[in-house]
Amino acid sequence: MHFFEKLTSCLLLLTSFKCFLMQKIKEFFIQTYNFVRYEIWKITGNDELSRSRRVSYNIIKVIILAGRSFKEDKLNVRASALTYSLLLAVVPIIALTISVAKGFGLEGAIEDSLKGYSN
Repeated sequence: MHFFEKLTSCLLLLTSFKCFLMQKIKEFFIQTYNFVRYEIWKITGNDELSRSRRVSYNIIKVIILAGRSFKEDKLNVRASALTYSLLLAVVPIIALTISVAKGFGLEGAIEDSLKGYSN
């Protein structure tokens, strides 16, 4: 019976330590979130910060602003629209280039270069 009492007390201690550790991790993430969300914007260049801390805060600010702009301005949709438009514009440009080159008598050179790509 003595063994089971020790085992039970160890399990209770382990469970309480696990709860304590999870609470500390939760508090850390909440503090980090609040710092990045609110407190970092209150820090200006005039505050007494070391150079490395000031640079790291500025990098964090730039990353946050870039992420917000990317999300709010829907830049992924704009980038895909630009890619689609450029791909549709490439075919007429190639056709125009080939027709101009034919006008200058470069038809044989064009055929040779196109045959080189197909092989």
